[in-house]
Amino acid sequence: MASGSTTPQFNPSESPNYGFTVPESPSRNLRALLAYIDAVHSKDIDSVMACFDEALEHRILPASLGRPVLNKRQYREYYKGLISLFKEFTVSYTPFVSKENPG
Repeated sequence: MASGSTTPQFNPSESPNYGFTVPESPSRNLRALLAYIDAVHSKDIDSVMACFDEALEHRILPASLGRPVLNKRQYREYYKGLISLFKEFTVSYTPFVSKENPG
């Protein structure tokens, strides 16, 4: 390292996915993920819940915690209480490869 240069420091306000670009033809899985992220950011519970199938089973792991499995109706109430605890909430993700779109 040259004299006077510094190592870049981690900045928690900068997401590692700022440079992510949605592919021209995103896979079905990526479209579902992006819809979920948009719904979470909108803070609209109906939009969030629309991302889930009626057969949703929400599990908190490890099972040794003894938390019950929640169905979609129960998860909706749980989620409303949980999200209300946050003043701000931002979803970020790391780069990934979808099985449907391995390129």
